[in-house]
Amino acid sequence: NTIADFSSRGPIQDGRIKPNVMAPGVDIVSALNTGTHGYDEMSGTSMATPTANGTIGLMRCYLQEGYYPTGSPVHGNRISYISAALLRSMAMASADPNIGSYTIPSMDIGWGRIDADSVLYFTGDTRKLILTDDTAGVATGEYKEQQFRVLSAIPLRVCLAWTDTAAAPSANPTLINDLDFTLTARGGTVYKG
Repeated sequence: NTIADFSSRGPIQDGRIKPNVMAPGVDIVSALNTGTHGYDEMSGTSMATPTANGTIGLMRCYLQEGYYPTGSPVHGNRISYISAALLRSMAMASADPNIGSYTIPSMDIGWGRIDADSVLYFTGDTRKLILTDDTAGVATGEYKEQQFRVLSAIPLRVCLAWTDTAAAPSANPTLINDLDFTLTARGGTVYKG
């Protein structure tokens, strides 16, 4: 529940918050690349990155095997195309912010430690999951709206993520598309992403 003192911090050059999420990367036991039975304990990005990627891989398997939306594997619910933006938003929505005394979003911990169990819905879970993977996108000046009902006191987590075109070399900012997100509650209270 603490951040490693050697962990990379944000922001990135154009001021956006980084990291998005964190993963354990200190004293992680992993297979060695020599022989067939060797393990070693290591620390650093070389351990945190595979931890995050493995967790996101499990999220992808969840969607590919048809667990969404019922929480049980249904062959007809299998999703064949899963965008990187959808997986990034699931990782960010999964984040556990209980790392030290940081307030999220933070240039030190992003939105927190990746936690697949907090975002994946399985039969019997109290927390539900709503996904929208819009691969068509929006044009300048357009907007999209989605309505849903919250029937629980469990905190609501909503995340918007997209895949951007690469910026020109040495561009600042490097953000090409600038999407804004608002959530309007019954009664008119507006929350900004």
